[in-house]
Amino acid sequence: MKILAFDTTFKFCSVALMKNNKVFSLVNKGVSFQHSETIIPLIEKILSQSRTRLQDINFLSVTHGPGMFTGVRVGLSVAKGFSISLGIPIVSFSTFESVVYGFLLKNQQNDSLKKFRNILCVLSPSQKYSYYQFFKIYKSRKGFVPTSKPGFGDIKYLNKILADKDNIYPLSVIGNMNDILRESLYYQADQKVFNFYSTSIEPNANDLVQLASVKKSLNRNNKIMPMYVKPHYADFSK
Repeated sequence: MKILAFDTTFKFCSVALMKNNKVFSLVNKGVSFQHSETIIPLIEKILSQSRTRLQDINFLSVTHGPGMFTGVRVGLSVAKGFSISLGIPIVSFSTFESVVYGFLLKNQQNDSLKKFRNILCVLSPSQKYSYYQFFKIYKSRKGFVPTSKPGFGDIKYLNKILADKDNIYPLSVIGNMNDILRESLYYQADQKVFNFYSTSIEPNANDLVQLASVKKSLNRNNKIMPMYVKPHYADFSK
């Protein structure tokens, strides 16, 4: 089984290939808004390193957002182009699903998850606003389910959301905003219990390809649509 995964939702590109249960991965963190110029060379490089032909790939996996508008569009366009031209099925996941699964892979033996089974995943392409979604971890710590729709807002808005929810505590907070959230949420959280994980988690194809390997039959969909959540800035004046 060969799965090619790529993530272009934030300010860098990452590519991973799983071949016979071995994972090859590459990350380019200096992308900014140059996703379209970066993703194809990364894919070509990882195919060369793994000695794999693109036409031999069994599944493509891509994140459909939320994230940067340009990055989301580029990733989906590349996946659809390969799928149409080579007949390769696509397995698509949200950015949140990829990050939460990666978190579980690294923390399955962490006993604190017995208590902190509710998850708040917060991802921010900039410090002006963040995307967020709530999840609950299964008792087995091998899976999860969303308990809210995806949303977006600034830290003030996140505090309001947390103040209005009583059934989500104790709460694990993960993502790439924990250093800021630890200071911003703690004092306004009343007596609510938080567990801020110190390691920042960014969306990446290494976690995505492993998620695709276990969920490929559930999320197979060649008619994938982007999840933007936040309106594009060009629509704000309407």
